[in-house]
Amino acid sequence: MNRLFQFPRKHQVFRGQFQAAPFAAVFLLLLIFLTFPTWLVYLPGLPMELDAQGLPVRPEQVKAVRLEEGSVFRYGRETLGSWQAFQLRLREEARTNRALRWLSVQVDPAVSNNVVQQVVELARDLNLGVDLPGGRLDLPVSGSLVLVTNPMVSLAINLAGQMYYKNQIISEAALERELQTLVANSRQPLTLLILADRQVPYDRVVRAGAAARAAGVRQVLLATRPPPYLLSP
Repeated sequence: MNRLFQFPRKHQVFRGQFQAAPFAAVFLLLLIFLTFPTWLVYLPGLPMELDAQGLPVRPEQVKAVRLEEGSVFRYGRETLGSWQAFQLRLREEARTNRALRWLSVQVDPAVSNNVVQQVVELARDLNLGVDLPGGRLDLPVSGSLVLVTNPMVSLAINLAGQMYYKNQIISEAALERELQTLVANSRQPLTLLILADRQVPYDRVVRAGAAARAAGVRQVLLATRPPPYLLSP
């Protein structure tokens, strides 16, 4: 036979005054996040994926080199232990391999951008195109802050001078066409944020800005990173 068990109630119904202030504060904070767009927040750098979707050349026209810590250059199946050895090897390859058109450069995280810049300049001297898939951007340092209120479009320029828009390598002419379409479909003036490595030639950045202005972009900004924080003695 089932029996009904009853337990004593130890809680009491709240009958005090309801405090609405904490709930109102949380609601106001959520309202601010939803009301103000994200481009009002200054970022010293924007996350960009710089992986190219393949080069428009045949495999025999591309040679790959991997830069590793300790001045190690893995060129094809060869391991070269110094910058001088790699320089001589690439010059010899460019002289004897008439099909060679591009140098694909893979960089380990521990390798400095100065070494990458040396490889890029060497390839340019040999009239070779340079591909830096997943290349890092070392932005220039500046302590100034800029508040952006317009819709923002990002363009990345890596150490080799390649422009990336929407995760794809793009030419100046194609960039101008893309931006013209955005300007025509936007109800507000657009701002182009250029994330260029600090070792990119200045004229490359200027040409990108000129293409944006020709497309009707009202404002062009150069992304920087804040100076390192130094503890006072």
